[in-house]
Amino acid sequence: MNNKCFHPDDLFTQQQQTRLVELMGHFQESLATGNPLSPISKQELENLVEAELKAAISRSAKILSSL
Repeated sequence: MNNKCFHPDDLFTQQQQTRLVELMGHFQESLATGNPLSPISKQELENLVEAELKAAISRSAKILSSL
């Protein structure tokens, strides 16, 4: 995952970004090896992806409201 164009903010923090990148690495490794993520890691990854999506939607709404 390339996160160079994403900057942390109050909607999705640096800590969340770092953890998302880490979990995505584990996910890619699990695909390559055939060993699934643990249920806890899978849930955490899903939660972070959802949080990132919600943050993107909120940012977009702010931009639209300023037009």
